[in-house]
Amino acid sequence: MAAIVENSSDAIFAKDHAGRYLLANRAVERIVGKTAAQMTGQDDTFLFPQQAATIRVNDHLVMNENRTNTFEETLATAEGERTFLVTKGPLHDEQGQVIGMFGISRDITERKQAARQLGESEARFEVAMQASQDGLWEWNILTDEVYFTPRWYEILGYSREDQSLPAPTFKLWEERIHPDDHERVMSVLVSHLEKRTLYSVEYRHRHRSGEYRWQHARGLAIFDENGKPTKMVGTISDITERKQANQALQKSEESYRTLFREMQNGFAHSEIICDAQGRPVDSR
Repeated sequence: MAAIVENSSDAIFAKDHAGRYLLANRAVERIVGKTAAQMTGQDDTFLFPQQAATIRVNDHLVMNENRTNTFEETLATAEGERTFLVTKGPLHDEQGQVIGMFGISRDITERKQAARQLGESEARFEVAMQASQDGLWEWNILTDEVYFTPRWYEILGYSREDQSLPAPTFKLWEERIHPDDHERVMSVLVSHLEKRTLYSVEYRHRHRSGEYRWQHARGLAIFDENGKPTKMVGTISDITERKQANQALQKSEESYRTLFREMQNGFAHSEIICDAQGRPVDSR
C-alpha cells in the first residue's frame, strides 16, 4: 500500500483535525516544491498561503459531514497556478471518530484549458453561423440519426417551439426535395460517399408553406480506417432570392436580345437613300 501511494501519479496526502500534514507522497512534493519531511506538521498557510482559507473550508466540510466529497481547487504551485480536482474524505480512529482527512488530487489544468478553448471555439462558431445565416446539419450514417440546428428549421419556416415540428431524420430531408431535383441531389450525395467527390448542390426544398425554396447544400463525410463513411456534416443556405434575381435578369437579357434581333431584322430590310452630304432623302 505504501508503494502504491508513494508512486501514484496523483497527489495523495493526509492531515489531522487541525489541518497539519501527516502524509504526502512524491506527487505532492513535485507540486509544492518541498519534501514530505518539510511538510509534516505544517498546515496550508505554509504551503498555499493565499488559498489556505478555501482549502480549510473544504477540509472542514468533509470532516464535519463525515463523508467524502470532491472539490476543484486552484493553487499556486512550484510550476505556477494549477487547477486540481481533489477528492477528500474523513479519517477515523478505532472508535470511528473523525480525527482528520485524506485527499487524492489530480491536475486538470490542461483539461480545463482545453474545455475553455473548446467553449470559446464553439462560441465563435455559433456567432459565425448566425452571421452567415446558414443552417448546420449532422448525419450519423451508421445510426441514421440527424441533427439540425434551429436555423435549419427557420429556413424551412419552422421554429423550435413549433408543435408541428417534424422529427429530424434523413428521410424528412429527402422527402422534401423537389421531385425534379431529387435524382440529381441523391446522385451528388452518393458520389461523395463512394468516390469522395465534392458535395455541393443547389436544389429546391419544400417550405412549411408548401412552396419550394432554393437551397445550396455543402457537406463533408467522415470515414473510418476502412474507408467507410460514418458521419457527414454540412450547411445549407437559402438562395431563393438570389435564384429569383438571376431568373429575372436572364428574362430581362432575353427580352433585350429579342428586341435587338428584331431591330437588326428591321434595319436589314430597310432602304435609306442619302444625298452627297449624307442627309436622308425621300426615295419615292
